[in-house]
Amino acid sequence: MTSLVLIAPWFGPWPAWINLHLETCRFNPDVDWIIPTDQPPPENQPPNVRFLHQTLQAFGEKIAASTGARIVLTDPYKINDFKPALGAAFAPEIAAYDYFGYADLDIFFGQIRQIYTDGYLKPYVAVSSHNDFFAGHLSVFRNTAALRHAYRRVSHWRRDFEARGYATFDEVRYHTAFRPRGWLQRPFRRAPVLMREQYSTVDAPAPWHDGLPDHPQFWVWQQGTLTNSRDGARPFLYLHFMNWRSGRYRLAARGPAPWPRLERPLIGFDWREAAVRGFSISPAGIDLLAAPSSS
Repeated sequence: MTSLVLIAPWFGPWPAWINLHLETCRFNPDVDWIIPTDQPPPENQPPNVRFLHQTLQAFGEKIAASTGARIVLTDPYKINDFKPALGAAFAPEIAAYDYFGYADLDIFFGQIRQIYTDGYLKPYVAVSSHNDFFAGHLSVFRNTAALRHAYRRVSHWRRDFEARGYATFDEVRYHTAFRPRGWLQRPFRRAPVLMREQYSTVDAPAPWHDGLPDHPQFWVWQQGTLTNSRDGARPFLYLHFMNWRSGRYRLAARGPAPWPRLERPLIGFDWREAAVRGFSISPAGIDLLAAPSSS
């Protein structure tokens, strides 16, 4: 099997679900993670997850050194603009891998290589989990110098990198690097890109795969497999619950984000129990699955 590593920077206090997120990484032993962070490692430390301790300033300096851009990084959210440059910035750390990518932490993964098999990845230089742009929460690239530096093929990339605020470079503009036109794009003309919707982000604007506007509201992770109450046994690549925890990109018609309004703790159990029994994820919070009956 081809090797894959995902880079997921995080600065500031760990989110409440971090140990559960890491448990879903643990159940993907054929994928590795690198997490640059200014925090001490969480309780859950899977063997396939590597924590690189560094300050936010040091992270910005690393991006600046690899890109040549003048970067002053004070807001962790700005990191999203730099995701397409992570392959270049962390080239020594990912040198041994066939593919690299970037991911977020507000995700629970299913079985990644059950869907992203060698047959799925190998025909393409880049794979996105959205059908119209590179998803900031999961995009994968062949580990070549051209792909690690593809961000340079986007017009005015330096302007976006040097802007103090988030410039939406990763999801609004980065895909233009792979348009097969002009001499700058020649290295990619014969190397196709796959953008296929994985239906990972609940309560997003697009309809679900069945064409309905409403998305599944009850999900279950158990022993590495991720399913929901609407799609039966169909396994999903991952659940991106951004729109349940924040109203930043949530459609107003769907109402306010539910998790900030909970009158109970988001998680009220030990992550070690979830590793054995599994857990559910819904607008009502994250809950431990019932213990199996002894009868």
